[in-house]
Formats: sequence, structure tokens, C-alpha cells
Amino acid sequence: MKRAQLISNALCCLLIACGANDTPADGGSAGGATAGGAASGGGAGGGSAGGATAGGAAGGASAGGSAGGATAGGSAGGSAGGTVGTEVEPNSGAPDGGQLDSITAPGAKQGAVGTANDIDIFTVMLTAGTRWTWSLASNGSVLAPHLAVSEVANTAPALVSRGAAGGTASIEQLVLKTGTYAVIVRDSRNVPASTTQNAGSAAHTYTVSGAASVRAPMPVAVPSTTPGTLANRYASALYAFALTSSTAVTVNVRAKAKATPSDMDSRLTLFAKSTNQWVGTNDDLSGASTDSKLSGTLTPGDYWVVVDNVSETSNDLSFELVITSP
Repeated sequence: MKRAQLISNALCCLLIACGANDTPADGGSAGGATAGGAASGGGAGGGSAGGATAGGAAGGASAGGSAGGATAGGSAGGSAGGTVGTEVEPNSGAPDGGQLDSITAPGAKQGAVGTANDIDIFTVMLTAGTRWTWSLASNGSVLAPHLAVSEVANTAPALVSRGAAGGTASIEQLVLKTGTYAVIVRDSRNVPASTTQNAGSAAHTYTVSGAASVRAPMPVAVPSTTPGTLANRYASALYAFALTSSTAVTVNVRAKAKATPSDMDSRLTLFAKSTNQWVGTNDDLSGASTDSKLSGTLTPGDYWVVVDNVSETSNDLSFELVITSP
């Protein structure tokens, strides 16, 4: 299951105009991330990575990445810095004839969801392998923050977070591909568009910011089984392992399949940190399972694993990260 409902029809129009759709696809492939390495997702909705030849094309990759919040992989956060500016209207994308604002990373913009159903969109250029904490703070205003980060080319996943009125929404992002990304600000009460409460006024003020993440991944061994629990529905866990030789590896997230099942709907992403290349992402292991798995032969190097949840209704966010080497 994916959060298609979290990105509005109006935003969909913007992203289609930019060559993207409103939600990441379950399947597809990422260009080869390691020399001679290959990883494949299991079953329907399985993202896969091809061999590592230069010029391996990136297909419509599945949802992955990480959302903000303290996690089993360490505490989330970011280091301050960059410029602070004021949003420039119009910046709602397709409804404004494609008009967009921009933001720097690190940096911040102050603005308002100034009219009913307003959408504020800021573009930013990001480099693969960097990690950012994106924050949408209402600073005590009447805004109920809704924050999304989506690659314009739509080959990397979109990430989404919500917050209560007067609160903050945050996203912890591992950039899987170098490219232009859209940072999208809305009021949560207007999402999905089919049940919008038409929120928006000059009083719906906010600060949206991007800061370098200071979260350290949790080291894990190959093989190993590591229990974890996400801090909230939009949080993620970040892990790291290293290989000294070419190794057949299977990485599996068990939530529904663990001894005491949870209702978490997991996504699993594997990233080759040594080369800053995306190996692959898997959402659903099969049509009957919302657990996740990637497997294949990986070349020597350092790897990061991201685990997050894609269900808006999950309450038990416990899981096991199982890494095996047959």
C-alpha cells in the first residue's frame, strides 16, 4: 500500500507537467549500483537493481527513502545553516502555469498557505548520498503541516509527513539520485483533495527548512537479525553493513511475518554508500505480503539500509531486519 492519497490532484498536475506522477511506483529498477552487483525485489511491487555497468538506466523505482523522527537507526536531526528567505508567489505549479519557488539546502523559507487549498512548491538540487532533514514548522500558527519531498524526474521515491495544527512535520531524506527535487507545503486538512476542509489564510504561516542530517546509521552484521520499532508512521530506521568480498545477500523486513506480527506496511531501500549509488527498493514482498525483501550479489563496500512505513493506519510499527548470506 502506498500513500497516493497524500499528494493532491493539483500537485499531481504539477508533477506530471514536470515528468512525474503523484506517487512512487511499487516496482521498476534502479541503475546498477555496484560493480557487477545485482539485487532484486521479491514478488509484486519489488524494486530491483541491475548490474553495475555504467549507463545502467534508472527505471520507475519504488517508494523508499526515510521520513523524519527518532528511529532504531539513531536519533534524527539536522545541523542549521544556509539562507532564510520569504516565499515568492505564485508557486503552486500547474495551477499557476507551472510557477515554482526555490529553496537552498541548507536553507529555509518563510511563508503562508495563504488561501484555501493553497500549495507552495520549492525546488532544490540535491546530490546522491547526502542526507537532509526537512522540517515544516507552523511555529504555533493555525497551520496543520503537510510536507512532501519528490524528485521531479520521478525515478526516486516521494516522501511525506504530517503534523497536528500548530506543530511540525519532518522528513529525513537519504538522497538516492542526484537531481532536482520539489519540497511541497500544504495544510494536512486539505489532503486528500476529495475531503478537503479548504484550510488556508494569512494566519496559516510556516517556516520550511532543510538542514544536513546528523543521524548516524546503526551498524549491523551479515548475517544478523535486528529488532526495531519506528517512532511514528513517518519515521524511518537507518542501518549500515560492510562487505569485504562479493557476497550473495538477502535483506528482509519482517513485520507481518515475525513471531508477533505488527500491522506495519514496510518499505526497504538498499544504497551503496561506497559509490553513492542506489541499489534498489522493495515495497511489498508479494501480492499477499506487505513485508519487504531485496536479494542479490553485492560487491565489496559499505551499504546503507533504510526501513520505513507506507501505511496511514499502522499502529504497531515494530519489525525485524533480517540479513542473510546463503
